[in-house]
Amino acid sequence: MHIDCTDSSIIQNLVGGNTVEKERAWKCILDKCTDSLKNYLRTRGVQTEADREDITYESIYRMIKILEKGFEIKKDVCAILMGVGKNVHREHLRKKDKDHQLEGTYSTILSSLEPDERDYSSFQKSFNQLGEKCRMLLDLKYVKGMKMTEIAEILDRTATGVKTDIQGCKNKLRAIGK
Repeated sequence: MHIDCTDSSIIQNLVGGNTVEKERAWKCILDKCTDSLKNYLRTRGVQTEADREDITYESIYRMIKILEKGFEIKKDVCAILMGVGKNVHREHLRKKDKDHQLEGTYSTILSSLEPDERDYSSFQKSFNQLGEKCRMLLDLKYVKGMKMTEIAEILDRTATGVKTDIQGCKNKLRAIGK
């Protein structure tokens, strides 16, 4: 039996088809479009086949959600999948980078302070009484000198939310120091 793998057939089967038709559409996408996406991911440093497959399947899933919302396709399905795949890959890299940055920040909160002749022992005692989240936020802002938007991106929050949290941490630090 020949499967119709034209773009219009794939879209029609994904959006309005029954389970069998949707499976045929998936097979068409896998046969027709995924090699180019996996090659792109390989050249962009996605090392393992499992990671490439995860990103590919996530891309197909998101593409289907886009199609189900009624997005009009002006390019072929493979081009749309490639575009979605690039976005999923970027998100994967940002998440990986955020995890790495947080890991590095936790381990260097106190070691990143430069030696100073002034006596900071009372401040250090107060600072150590803060929770881990407050210590990290104050370190990122005042020791590392990061902007609110940068901190917000790392923590996957809004800049306003981060600003509010930092102000609350500063208030806690003042209350402890009194």
